[in-house]
Amino acid sequence: MRKLTTLTLAVLLVLATVCSSAYAMGTKTFYVNTNNGTGGALLMRADPWVASDNVIGRIPYGTKVQVAGISDDGQWGYTSYGSTSGWVMMKFLSEYEPGPSKKKKVTPTPVPQGEDGDYILNFINNEFTVMARNTLINRYQVKVTPPKLTTKCYLRWAPHQSTRAMRSDLMYGDILTVVAEGNKWLKVLDPETDQTGFITKSLTTRMSGISFQ
Repeated sequence: MRKLTTLTLAVLLVLATVCSSAYAMGTKTFYVNTNNGTGGALLMRADPWVASDNVIGRIPYGTKVQVAGISDDGQWGYTSYGSTSGWVMMKFLSEYEPGPSKKKKVTPTPVPQGEDGDYILNFINNEFTVMARNTLINRYQVKVTPPKLTTKCYLRWAPHQSTRAMRSDLMYGDILTVVAEGNKWLKVLDPETDQTGFITKSLTTRMSGISFQ
């Protein structure tokens, strides 16, 4: 009787372990298809639920991803993008590659004017000169990492804080591709708008192991 009881407990323990697994294993290809084709990025989270403090990355619209497993409720998939792995909502993934993004392009603003215009332009020209010298053959990716998770960062049309923003909604975890380096600025390609802009170096962190032509 004692042996039978021990065996029963062992079986129940195995079943409990299987039922409590975070996701069912398996690999399948999907494409990011967010916001009805308007090109928004897909949030990657550390855990399979929505919370303001568990966003660890963003995957651009149209990106092909490999889902390694599905949550028990079928609403979340476990995947990787760059060097980051986490959970994304399955409702924003499709089995077929979506069409071109419908998101409107942002038109860069003109050169700033004012009393400090000459100083600003000299600074900008210096940064442009450095970046021209440091244009990358092997590009790499950076993640937007402001001091606070809720802080929004700017993608500017030129490398100076006084210039207007091409985007003002970059958030923690957004991924940008670096095409040139300045002293205090990075020239980056924004995958959401397909435009090249500038972001302060101190607001980014290089993603290790990610480089490409």
